[in-house]
Amino acid sequence: MGLYTNPFQKVSGVGKILGRLVIRLAFDILDLHTLKLEVMEDNERAIKLYTKLGFKEEGKLKEFVNRDGKWIDVIVMGIINPKHK
Repeated sequence: MGLYTNPFQKVSGVGKILGRLVIRLAFDILDLHTLKLEVMEDNERAIKLYTKLGFKEEGKLKEFVNRDGKWIDVIVMGIINPKHK
């Protein structure tokens, strides 16, 4: 799962709205067991959002992305459908 915003538009709360809709679609409508996502470790804003939505860190992909000559870890996060616990 990935959520991306338009950097030229400043609309507050869009990530939270989209995240909740994706979770609802995945669990309430499609009855999926789990959702996974990857987020770069330096994207604190996204990590905070995903945590508020209920995602938990499940692991790290060490030095997975090279941005401007610097290797960055990627955090793997997941959430399990409450009906499947």
